[in-house]
Amino acid sequence: MNTPRYRSTRYRAYLYPGIVVALASLLLTLLYQLDVQRSQLTAQEKMLRTHTDVVRQLAEQNILLDSYLQSDIERLSEKLHIARLIVDMAPHLKDEQVVRLANVIHDQSARYQYDWKWLLAIIQAESDFDLKARSSVGACGLMQLMPDTARAIAKKIGIRFDGNRTLYNLEQNIQLGAYYFYELVQEFGDFEKAIIAYNYGRSGAIRAKKQGQDLASQYRRKILKTYARLSAISPS
Repeated sequence: MNTPRYRSTRYRAYLYPGIVVALASLLLTLLYQLDVQRSQLTAQEKMLRTHTDVVRQLAEQNILLDSYLQSDIERLSEKLHIARLIVDMAPHLKDEQVVRLANVIHDQSARYQYDWKWLLAIIQAESDFDLKARSSVGACGLMQLMPDTARAIAKKIGIRFDGNRTLYNLEQNIQLGAYYFYELVQEFGDFEKAIIAYNYGRSGAIRAKKQGQDLASQYRRKILKTYARLSAISPS
């Protein structure tokens, strides 16, 4: 009766190491599979995050694109409105000149952050949209700039001044005049006083101000009337 018990004990002692090895091997296999699955999940999470980032970026770009398109549409609509007003105010101008004029008037007024209607009103009062206008005192171009004044402004805004070629260049004359008007608005504090200074000259307006003179001129009234009329016309 003792022999079988001895054999069973020897058998179990022989079997246990094999079981342990098998279990350890199985455990290692399971751990490896878990690690692989974890790596796959991590890769999927990264991919998902990447896709989410891409979707978010595309959405942001679409929003920006919509904003840019909306801004472009508004800008083009405003330029078209300016062009139509110029055609009514100056029917003698060619289509190409109207487009160039509408572009530079819009862009320069936007650059200096004032209403483009001021520029249209000043141009009509100064030259009546005559590209080759020259006054008896030597003021030139659409915005009737004196050569010395234009030369000083050109230096400030980085335009190469080349005498009459600059003064009678449509875009450059408006660039110079638009900045000059902006400068006067900054100096005198409001548009009406700036209009007076544009007509009388800076020194003349300063002298009149010191002497307490009222320069409520016909020129100023004409510009204010034109500005009010333009403001009453809505874009069609």
